[in-house]
Amino acid sequence: MTTITNVLNILQKQSPHWIDLVERQSDTWQVLMPICHSDGDIVEIFISPVSEDGDVFEISDCGLTLMKLSYSVDVSKPEKKKVFDKIFFCNNILNDNGEFYTDTNIDELYSAIVRFAGAILTACSIKI
Repeated sequence: MTTITNVLNILQKQSPHWIDLVERQSDTWQVLMPICHSDGDIVEIFISPVSEDGDVFEISDCGLTLMKLSYSVDVSKPEKKKVFDKIFFCNNILNDNGEFYTDTNIDELYSAIVRFAGAILTACSIKI
């Protein structure tokens, strides 16, 4: 069984930096790391086990990236959508109706979380 404590121990071994997990729903944990947007808001990242053996995890923003972007950018413009789609595609991140996500093996979970956060920060910093 995959528990928050087991996953946190694995992440802490993979990470050279402070990291924590907070349960938000059953089997959905928010990743807490010192990664922030330019306005100081934290980058919202969530993980959930997707395999029964706990070896594969989904990393998601739960739709919060587009919500944040919509406050300052018209994300419905085709040229902006094209740039966002390319940023996420190049980072192997999928878009499900505004929720960005990717799956990864537990052995690469920390590095996948950092790549995911980097893609979100890149998309949020693009001025078009």
